[in-house]
Amino acid sequence: MTADHAGGVVSVSWTRRTRIGGDDWRAADVPLGEDAEAWQIELLDGAVVVHSETVMASAWSISEADLVTRLGAVPATLELRIAQISARTGPGRPARCSLPL
Repeated sequence: MTADHAGGVVSVSWTRRTRIGGDDWRAADVPLGEDAEAWQIELLDGAVVVHSETVMASAWSISEADLVTRLGAVPATLELRIAQISARTGPGRPARCSLPL
């Protein structure tokens, strides 16, 4: 996962992994394994979720103003939980990350 902080916006992106059919190492990208790509993003303040949203790609952005509203300031480190959402089973096990800004 990577975070970029520029122009008043924090942008986060990550590399999608597959749940099924990912054994072909020659492919440019792994198969999604779902009808649609969807991710649950949770912004954390310690153990407390202060913002949650669903995105349809392996990227998410938030403005500095929104961070100040939710956290009181733009943090030095962004704390997130990110889970892929399955149409059959809902959100999978989230990855927790600390991304320095």
